[in-house]
Amino acid sequence: STSSRINSTINSNSNQKEIIIERTQAAISRLLGAANVDRILVDRSLVSQGMDSLAALSLYNWLGQETGIFIPLVDLLQGFSIGTIATVIHKKLNERHETVSSTTKEQDLNIDAVNENEIIPSDVSIYTGAENIICLQRTHASDSPIRFCIAE
Repeated sequence: STSSRINSTINSNSNQKEIIIERTQAAISRLLGAANVDRILVDRSLVSQGMDSLAALSLYNWLGQETGIFIPLVDLLQGFSIGTIATVIHKKLNERHETVSSTTKEQDLNIDAVNENEIIPSDVSIYTGAENIICLQRTHASDSPIRFCIAE
């Protein structure tokens, strides 16, 4: 699937963060219409390089599709650089990998303890019809609304 492209590349390569930087830099270069990918600086804020709210939304969606990690639009518009984005994604992917590893070990232990007649509930994906909902802003404050749009 699309969301596992960077994940599978990262899992098979020791130079994880560098791959995230290169792929993100190429995507931003396309979004901003840069003639050359080298014109997009890794350590400079994306806003200072010409990223507007529409490009930030496109980047938000691309990152979510490629990595399954959604960096808040507010962060993208308030000075994040490609390097910062790569650091955040790299950290979250590693945390996710550690969580999956520990969950797999727990499930293996549970399977060993199950009797033949017991049924283990599986983690089945259920279609919710919500895949076209795009989160624009997610805050941790309980009184703040979540802003979203529905894509066609």
